[in-house]
Amino acid sequence: MPRALAQGTCIRCQMLIATLLFNVTCAAHAQSSRTPIVGLPVFSADGVKIGQVIDVTLSANRHIEQIQIVTGSALVLGERTVAVPEPAFIIRGGRVMLADLSADDVQAFPNARAETP
Repeated sequence: MPRALAQGTCIRCQMLIATLLFNVTCAAHAQSSRTPIVGLPVFSADGVKIGQVIDVTLSANRHIEQIQIVTGSALVLGERTVAVPEPAFIIRGGRVMLADLSADDVQAFPNARAETP
């Protein structure tokens, strides 16, 4: 193989690798920036820790529309998932606060629909 052709191939390979790495890095950043609150504890307006954020629903323009939290059931028979729409929550200081909702209010929420694959 002529040297010029080999160098051209090497440059194309380097460009392809750089492009792939850039795309993977951007995808990982987009994923992490999309759901920075997943895993944060959730507290009611009366200061009770009621659960943890397990999912975030985003609008087309990437604003948070709602969060899903896993919380204990009123009868302590297990966990359930409820959806809390925006603007009912505030994200501050590594936690999610439900400004106007008590723990009893959240217990009255219906179960969120489970996503099916």
